[in-house]
Amino acid sequence: HYLCAVLGVKSVILLTNMYKYFLLFIFFFFSLSHSLSGRELNPHPVQVSLLTCSPGTEVYSLFGHTALRIRIPEQGMDAVFNYGLFSFNSPNFLWRFVKGETDYQLGITTFSRFSLEYETENRSVYEQKLNLQPEEIERLWNYLQTNYLPENRMYRYNFLYDNCSTRPRDVVEYAVEGAFIYPQPAEEHSFRKIVHSYTRKYPWTQFGIDLCLASRADKLLTPHQQMFAPEILMEAFKYAKVERDGTEENLVDETRPVISAATMRADDNFFSPGVVFWGLFFFVTVFTLADIYNKRTFWLADVFFLLLYGVVGAVLCFLNFFSEHPAVSFNYLLFLFNPLYIIWLPVLIKNAVKKKFDLYYPINGLVLTLFIVLWPILPQSFNPAVLPLTLILLLRAISYLFVHHRKNR
Repeated sequence: HYLCAVLGVKSVILLTNMYKYFLLFIFFFFSLSHSLSGRELNPHPVQVSLLTCSPGTEVYSLFGHTALRIRIPEQGMDAVFNYGLFSFNSPNFLWRFVKGETDYQLGITTFSRFSLEYETENRSVYEQKLNLQPEEIERLWNYLQTNYLPENRMYRYNFLYDNCSTRPRDVVEYAVEGAFIYPQPAEEHSFRKIVHSYTRKYPWTQFGIDLCLASRADKLLTPHQQMFAPEILMEAFKYAKVERDGTEENLVDETRPVISAATMRADDNFFSPGVVFWGLFFFVTVFTLADIYNKRTFWLADVFFLLLYGVVGAVLCFLNFFSEHPAVSFNYLLFLFNPLYIIWLPVLIKNAVKKKFDLYYPINGLVLTLFIVLWPILPQSFNPAVLPLTLILLLRAISYLFVHHRKNR
């Protein structure tokens, strides 16, 4: 909604004949915010619901969304409190995102506008009516009112620990005066395993995320930590109990779809990372065998690979040591994507031109061999497409040593 407002402003500047509609929109938005922020709440006819939205096709929507809906039928109010607002136009957005310094904010809109957005995107929305006592509803309302103040509505977003799913859960837990009893998951999960369940139809996205997520992403999660994913939160709320004065009650009275969209299917992607990188490995094997046969080393190919792997390593190294994202360190892929490759490139080129022996090949060959041998026991799960990328550099190191040995025997 925030992005739409920005685009709306730009449209007004270009299309002056639409200024009346824009003014009406601004008047409506601020009237809604003002009326919500100043309204006294009569808790008895109020309905509080958790809204869960199915995943979309954009990277930022692959994991779904969660929001809180508050209805006062007698007063004609039907509002959605949304902790998922951000703007790509904010200063240094990409840089701040990489550093883990992305700020999201709480926004308010009408349910009709909220549902229209997801209906347009062909995404399902499920509503869970919460079984709250009048005093709990009032606590929840007052918390949201305070949270929506300009000085409070911004928060430091964290995809795994503090996001649009965990915030509504925390609001409900704060409001309820009783002990929560959540169901135990059927199996244990890690952050990476849950992420894989949402990205399985998008192999390149999954590969990129796997590169960035380090060993911390493979630690087993508590049931509470798993609720960073909206659909897992919805399932947990569905069977959750609240113990009040020794009596257990269902947290959710009813779960129902408010928008039933057709299941979205990702386009078949034959050229997945596995197919592409195993194909590249086969190609490298062919010209490497030619190098061995001709007793030479095509060192320009090694320069290309070192530059490519080194750039990836520099990004991973930055994430590992400087990003605030909690699950991007320690990354064992730095043994493969080593930023030191970039520093060594001038030395490799100089040795190749002067036909001098280069220590890079035996040292890197040893490191990569250990990486492959230790792969099964390292405390980090690796994308299968990483294996052919590892074998490419190992093959080039072995062939260099073999050619050098044949020339000097």
